[in-house]
Amino acid sequence: MKEPANETCPVVGAIKSIVTESRLLVVRHLFTGPKGFNELLRVSGINSKTLSATLKFLEDYGIVDRKVVSTRPFLVQYSLTQAGLELKSALEALGKWGVKWLPQLNRNEARDEPGLAPNIPTRQ
Repeated sequence: MKEPANETCPVVGAIKSIVTESRLLVVRHLFTGPKGFNELLRVSGINSKTLSATLKFLEDYGIVDRKVVSTRPFLVQYSLTQAGLELKSALEALGKWGVKWLPQLNRNEARDEPGLAPNIPTRQ
């Protein structure tokens, strides 16, 4: 049965909110508590431009909260909203799935690559 075009699958919508590696890294690091921009920069390994855009997206999406701690010096602290905190169990479940299945899936993927399949002669 086809879904109406104006209704988004909740799984697709959830994945779109955290689909990039930088978003996942930021959310993962914020699970341990609030962090400033420089700390997130250091622990995540994301460059400052990407981190800034990532935090802005997550804030606009309602996953991250931005709080100005002081203006002199200017300090901002980022933390997860309730919606962001509730991602933890879903991401842990996805991680467990990855630990269990990715080794096998990666082997299957390698087998499907040209030149890697056994007993199939390659052109010379």
